[in-house]
Amino acid sequence: MTREFLGVRGERRGGADRLDMTVTPRRAGVDDAELVVSELVANAAQHGSSACRLRLRAGVGRLVVEVHDDNSTMPVRRNVGEAAERGRGLLLVRALADRVRVSPGRDGGKTVMAVLPVGA
Repeated sequence: MTREFLGVRGERRGGADRLDMTVTPRRAGVDDAELVVSELVANAAQHGSSACRLRLRAGVGRLVVEVHDDNSTMPVRRNVGEAAERGRGLLLVRALADRVRVSPGRDGGKTVMAVLPVGA
């Protein structure tokens, strides 16, 4: 099953709300998926200069989250102090996902893909 949404800049919860309603039941790790969607969409909204695109694909035992934005700068891991309130999003995504990949877009920009395990 594939769901694709065009996000409006700054729309952090929109994809997570749709995820809960359309892709996977609450017992299948929606909290983790919601956090991953939220972090990736927030990053795209913060660092891109236009709307981002969110794509969710559910398969047997996995959920693929892809977020595309128009900024071609690749994300970098930042070293942040314990008191920092920002800068840990990608670290969280990597901790929750089985796999994370960042790919340059064909027409510019980039896509961040995270594959999460889901189960009964």
